[in-house]
Amino acid sequence: MELKEILITIAQLAFALAGFSGIIVAIKPKPIREWQHNEQVSFRILIQLSAIVVFFSIFPFGINILFKNLIFWKICSLAYAVYHFIDLIFFSIVLRAVKLPVHSKLIYVGIVVASIQLFTGLTDNASLMKFVYLATLVWHLSVCFIGFVMLIYGYGNDLNKSA
Repeated sequence: MELKEILITIAQLAFALAGFSGIIVAIKPKPIREWQHNEQVSFRILIQLSAIVVFFSIFPFGINILFKNLIFWKICSLAYAVYHFIDLIFFSIVLRAVKLPVHSKLIYVGIVVASIQLFTGLTDNASLMKFVYLATLVWHLSVCFIGFVMLIYGYGNDLNKSA
């Protein structure tokens, strides 16, 4: 499979997860405003990260015309790494109120992934940058899938009731 096909497939998977989450929202008995806070946060993570995965899967196609291979991958890798760190800061603030163990573990793994992204974006190895870029997209797609499963099964509702 070529790199372009992999990027398009990742974008399609992220788009599909976001679409299926819309179906879940439609068939839930309560409107989204009446959901538990952790369900709303899981839904927000799912939709936001799906959009980001779609964006960064398509992003290389937009700037590929303007730059040579190494500079092109540096721009893609560093832009994604900067976004990843901003997103981690934002979600660590938002997720403090939720207090689900899964979310805190995802934040720690996300810090490691973003650090690796930043490090490889500063190297001169285009192959390594491509690999880490794709691995980060797959990481975010995995987090989207976790959010989707949590949305379906309402993970965390029992934690809030016992607290």
